[in-house]
Amino acid sequence: MLKAQPLTTYARQHLLLKSGFVAKHPHAWLVWLATEAQGDASGAADTWVPGQTAPIAVGDPLCFELAGAPRLRLGSGNDCEVKVVAPGVAPEHCVLTQEGGSWHVAAGESVPSVMVSGNPVSAGIAVALSSGDQLVVGGVRLSFLTAQGFASRVAQAAAKL
Repeated sequence: MLKAQPLTTYARQHLLLKSGFVAKHPHAWLVWLATEAQGDASGAADTWVPGQTAPIAVGDPLCFELAGAPRLRLGSGNDCEVKVVAPGVAPEHCVLTQEGGSWHVAAGESVPSVMVSGNPVSAGIAVALSSGDQLVVGGVRLSFLTAQGFASRVAQAAAKL
């Protein structure tokens, strides 16, 4: 399972590493802004890896570094590498795959669809992801970012600390 960390953790790290941030985190990312308005903040605390001691702060995005495997399952199930517990998220909602340096997403067999920047993705059909794409899984919206895109977002957050 990939560990979810709040954006402020990476913002503080960016303040220390500056230009070395991308070298330390060279992978693509999913960023989940769990908000009360979206109705998906209730399960955000369950997204943490067991043993995590910091409480989740609504409004501080959770960040998943897509590292460690070329195929990652995203869903609410305990066996998913990217665990997101929120209303409407199936146990294995979608699969992210990395092929030739690019990431793709396909909906799971038991879900009607996944949305990528407003376009539906059906089961078994992999769609390429671009930095900045919005991935809607159940009632959750995640941003897909390349390493450079994530570093820019983190730099913006660091400037506000």
